Amino acid sequence: MPKVLRHTLLSVRDLLVAGGPFLVIALVLLTLAYFALDPNPPRKVVLATGAEQGAYAEFGKRYAVALKQPGIQVELRTTQGAA
Repeated sequence: MPKVLRHTLLSVRDLLVAGGPFLVIALVLLTLAYFALDPNPPRKVVLATGAEQGAYAEFGKRYAVALKQPGIQVELRTTQGAA
């Protein structure tokens, strides 16, 4: 076996021995953080729609219908608008 190849293989082995445990620990911690923080989108959204007869109220109703399919509940709240 040529010297260059032998030294390269030893270097890779040494790198794996030295850095392998840190890589495993990092992957385990990232996996635990993912499940602990639960980064999924919310299942309930509150949407202010302005006056009841306005265009924003109609947009809110359309959003409620569109978001119902993936299982997101939309609560529409009417407001007085800019007043």
